[in-house]
Amino acid sequence: MQKWMAWGLVLAGGGSSLMCGTPPQPPVEPQIPAVPDAGVSPPRSGATAEPAASARPASGATPLAVRSSTPGVIQCETMDCDAKTQVCCFDETTSQGRCLQRRPDGKDPCPRGAETRECDESSDCEEGTCCRVADFDDQCESIGGGWTCRGDGKCPTTDLSTEVCLPGSACGDRSCVASEHVVGWPREGLCPSSVNKVPCGSSRCGLGEACCYDPAAKRGTCVKDGEACEADATSGTRSLFWCTKRTDCDSDSECMNATGQAMYREFSCAERRCHFMGARLGPTLCTSKADCPDVSYGMEPDGTSTPYKLTGCNPSPLLPKGVRACEYQ
Repeated sequence: MQKWMAWGLVLAGGGSSLMCGTPPQPPVEPQIPAVPDAGVSPPRSGATAEPAASARPASGATPLAVRSSTPGVIQCETMDCDAKTQVCCFDETTSQGRCLQRRPDGKDPCPRGAETRECDESSDCEEGTCCRVADFDDQCESIGGGWTCRGDGKCPTTDLSTEVCLPGSACGDRSCVASEHVVGWPREGLCPSSVNKVPCGSSRCGLGEACCYDPAAKRGTCVKDGEACEADATSGTRSLFWCTKRTDCDSDSECMNATGQAMYREFSCAERRCHFMGARLGPTLCTSKADCPDVSYGMEPDGTSTPYKLTGCNPSPLLPKGVRACEYQ
């Protein structure tokens, strides 16, 4: 799985405006309410239905060989599941998989903490894309996660998307990436990012590239990964852009920064709810005020907080030409 970065540094706004995440005077760290946004899917139930005996793998069963494509079949480590009628419940502690029948109410039939796999490649989905997701309860406690079909056809993305694929397969005209830094390697892979035409100074970056931008020189360089850009940050502020607007992301994610560093920012698609650095997320990139989330600060014991006032979706000297960020007071 892709690494999560801690968000922190905010862009300076003009006058009395400030970018998302910038504390007002006196300084107060913004707090993100612990309730889900309207666009965030509710967590799935942790039901613990017992599988039929035929769906249980034999104790110590040997994992099946990975095949590059099995449309309609979920490769469940030690057995295969019918993607139309079953889900795969994978237990990481035992490295065993088992198939459970899909529930008529759409809730998760797997035990709490098990990884639920509704697909292992997008061809298993009747519509949409097979994405890796994380599930949390109302108190943002992890209740597992897994792979699910997303109807909007998009998954969160940095250099890789969270679209799940099988090693040796293709994602459109690009190869599935299965390597040691991908969760589940060597059995699973992730598709490369499909975001392109990222504004980068006087040019735009191509498919699978990000823009490493130097705001002092107003110059950007297209890169394949962020290591060089982060290294350059020792000599001045740098920003890395894997996305530049909300529509580059899936419906539950925003294009925002969360590095928490003074010299280096990395903008990628991420979900605000239950992010471990929830109080420091931002700034959020946008094309209009409609893309900008509600942001509050000063969370009280009873759960109330004071909202920032959204003032606009505006360009900034710290962003490449054509890129805008949400501003608040």
